[in-house]
Amino acid sequence: MGAVLAGVFTEGSLNQLKSVGFKVLYFPYESIVNAFKGVGIDVEFDELTPDEDFLKCLQAIDSLDEATFNMLKSNFVNEKQALFLNSCMNYPLCSTVS
Repeated sequence: MGAVLAGVFTEGSLNQLKSVGFKVLYFPYESIVNAFKGVGIDVEFDELTPDEDFLKCLQAIDSLDEATFNMLKSNFVNEKQALFLNSCMNYPLCSTVS
């Protein structure tokens, strides 16, 4: 079984999942911010971010054209390529990732 996590998690929480058999693919908060920054979208938020700013960000993501969306996907893979490939090495669907 596996889990894909993104954001801010403690090392203890990640280790707990691993200790019960989960394969964990973890994207730290900074890697998410960097992946989106690569396509011109600022996703750096905190609890005080106004809802209007968050809505504008969602609209920007929803309006990505196919080429830009593919670039975003590549940014995520590039952020964690080695971990991604190692985490899913035994899964046939992952074999198409290069």
